[in-house]
Amino acid sequence: MFHDAHGRAPSLLEAPRAAPAEPAWTPRVVLAEDDATCRGSLVRALARRGFHVVPAANGREALQSIRDWGADVLVTDLLMPSMDGAELLLRVAEQAPWVRCVAMTGASEAEPRLISAREFGAVATLDKPFEIERLEAAIWQALGR
Repeated sequence: MFHDAHGRAPSLLEAPRAAPAEPAWTPRVVLAEDDATCRGSLVRALARRGFHVVPAANGREALQSIRDWGADVLVTDLLMPSMDGAELLLRVAEQAPWVRCVAMTGASEAEPRLISAREFGAVATLDKPFEIERLEAAIWQALGR
C-alpha cells in the first residue's frame, strides 16, 4: 500500500487504477480455397481461434481482398480456378510483400507442389487433410511467433 504526502492511505475512490489492458492484436487472414465446404469450415475454425478471416473462392478474390482489406497472412490452396495458388503467391510477393503466406494442397503429387510453393514465397506448407491446430501453428509460424 502506498501513502500520500500526508501519510494517509488513499480511499477506494482515490486508489490508483490499473491501466486499461491493451487490446490484443488479432491477425488478419485471407483464406483462398475454392471448395466452399472446406473454406467455410476453415473460416469458422480460425475465427474461433481468434483470427479475423476473409474468405476467397479463388486467387483473384484473394488478391482483391488483400488490396481492399489488407492482410497479415494469406492461406491459399494451390489448385484453384481463375488464378491458382502459385500465381497468387507470386503476385502477393510483388504487390504486397509484407503479407506472409501459407500454402496447402490435397492434390496428387503434393510434395512437388509444396516445394514450388516454398520457392514462390510460402513460409509454411500443409498437405491436406490436416488438423486445424497444424494450420493455426503454420499461421503463427508465418507471423514469426
